[in-house]
Parts: sequence; structure tokens; C-alpha cells
Amino acid sequence: MAEYPVEFEVDAVLRDGGVVHIRPITPDDKELLHELFESMGPRSRYFRFFQDKEDLSPRELEYFTNVDYDNRMAFVVLLDDKMIGVGRYDREEDDPAHAEVAFAVVDAHQNRGIGTQLLQLMTAYARTMGLEGFKALVLPDNVQMIRMFRHSGYEIERTMEEGVYSVAFPVAQSEGTRAAEEEREKRAIAASLNPIFYPRSIAVVGASRKEDSIGARLFHNLLSGRFSGPIYPVNPAATYVHSVRAYKSVLDIPDPVDLAFLVVPAPLVIPAVKECAGKGVRGLVVISAGFSEVGPEGAALERELVETARSAGMRVVGPNCMGLLNTDPRVAVNGQFSPVFPPAGNVAMASQSGALGIAILDYAVRNSIGI
Repeated sequence: MAEYPVEFEVDAVLRDGGVVHIRPITPDDKELLHELFESMGPRSRYFRFFQDKEDLSPRELEYFTNVDYDNRMAFVVLLDDKMIGVGRYDREEDDPAHAEVAFAVVDAHQNRGIGTQLLQLMTAYARTMGLEGFKALVLPDNVQMIRMFRHSGYEIERTMEEGVYSVAFPVAQSEGTRAAEEEREKRAIAASLNPIFYPRSIAVVGASRKEDSIGARLFHNLLSGRFSGPIYPVNPAATYVHSVRAYKSVLDIPDPVDLAFLVVPAPLVIPAVKECAGKGVRGLVVISAGFSEVGPEGAALERELVETARSAGMRVVGPNCMGLLNTDPRVAVNGQFSPVFPPAGNVAMASQSGALGIAILDYAVRNSIGI
């Protein structure tokens, strides 16, 4: 039995921009796998098992979650500590260079590209194990699975026998597979950043009435920048901030929130991130300092921040950052706390240094360079 391949634990960006965690299966995943099966509808179960299946027996759960990471391998997809997808292969006894693959994704998360991400990771792992090809048995009505294989970039051979398609393809990378992977990645990353650069609504956790505070300046900039959507101040000690009704928690906001700015002390960031996850926030901008720049304890807190956000599928800018801005009049986000806001233009700018970023914005204003 091979060792658990920790190097194949990855965070993946899906077609709609959501982020999930994918890792090899372990024997401890029995309960999660059972919950995944229960979340699958009758049609999805039939496509996976080719029969009407009511439940997975303890023996089946034991078998599915115990693999040798060589002849039998499985990857699971996790979101909010729940399993939402699984892909597996079993090496064929009479042809050890090839393996049969199968996939299952809960109904609520289908059509997000989860199967494609699993296939991409499984083929990469299969190559390290000396496998040359995969095959899958697919029912004709399982259009999503057939489409996934067809768009994977692999050279597919498809035959039908007794009303079931047999799909076979090599796992070796080619120009076609690399091009397909690159195109999927570009589209997924762009979609994942939309809630950050084109949010429909914004919450400012730590919006303040103290005029000299960062929370006050950032909230003021968002308001004066004429953001195209609603802005919700979150401050448990205030009823209103700049004449806008405030909420004690992001969870109290009655409407959806795409993007949240966090301007709270470092020890309060993780609780705020968890509340944002519970609210369904898609993007975070963590202005707060006190993380890896202050030492080992801050670095540990930063790792927890990243892990918490990723487990909930959120993208993060920061921590300890100036913020972001988008001068596009369709959205008009002035989400930073400096007094400088450049004219609209087609130059994109990113800076690791806040001081340098402000200097560049000031230069852009003085020289009428659109950002």
C-alpha cells in the first residue's frame, strides 16, 4: 500500500468562481461519503450505480473509503466541511496499465465543473502510478458525464454495448488537454474575482463613526465613490454609521452580500470570516493588520484565515492591505482608505506596498492617467 499522497491535496477554483478543497479519500470519510450519497437524487444514484439504490451498506462504505492509493484510488471534494463530490479509479486486473473511473456529485453542486476538476487531478495522479489510460461506463442519458469527457481535451474513443457507452482515453497530457485546462482555469479565476471587482453589494465589518479611524475613512470612500449597490456598515456598538443603518453582525443583514471589507483587530478577524462564510459572502478584503508581518503567532493566524476562507469557497485580498478600487462606472468601488481616487481608465495596477500604491495613485491623479 502506497503512502497517503499529501502533495495531491489542492484547492480548486470551479467554473462559477467558487473554491473547493480536493484531497485523497481516507478511511475516516465514511460518514461524509454516506451523507454525500444521501444528498444525491434517484437519477444521480442510478447514473452512478446503474440501479435504483436506496443506501450504502457498512460494507460498501468500508470498501469505498479504504484504498491503497495505487491500484485503487479516490479523491473527495469538500466545501464547508461537507463532501460534495468523489471520483475514483480501480486498476483493471487483466490490464494493469488501465483503470476504470467513476464520479459522483451531489445534485445541488452539479454543473459547476467539479467532475472536470476531479478528472484533471485523477489523470495527473494516474500518470505517477504508471497508468496509461482510463475507461468509464456511461449510460446514454448521462449527458453531463459524456459532455465532461468530450470537453476534457483527451482523445476519446466511444463504443456502445448492451445500451451502455464505454468511453476510453489515454491519461497522457497533450496539447489539447493543456489548452483545455488553461482555458478552464482562466475562465474560473475570472469568475472567482467577479464578486471582488464587480460586487452587487458590500458590507464593511468595522465601519466606524470615529472620523480618524480606518474603518470610517474606508466607509466614507465607498459612499462618496457612489458605489452602484447597497453598502452595509457592521458595528455592534452603533445604530447608524454616516447616517446609514448599521448591523451588529453581517449575519443580521437582510439581503445577500457579495463582498465584505474587514476592518477589525486581528483577533476578531477569524470570527468575522466565519460569519461571512455563514452569510454566503463570496469575497473578502482584509484591511486588518497583525498577521504574518508581526511574527510566528501572526503567521499562524494568517494560515487559519486562509484555511477558513478557502473551506467556505471565498476569495481573499489581504490581510494587512490598503484595499482595492474599480473605477468602472458600472460599479464604482472605492474600497481603500487613502484620500486619493484616480480618474477612470484602462490601466490596471497592483502593488505589494501600500505606500508605493498610494504614490502611484497620486501620480496618476496629477498626470490624468486613468486607472
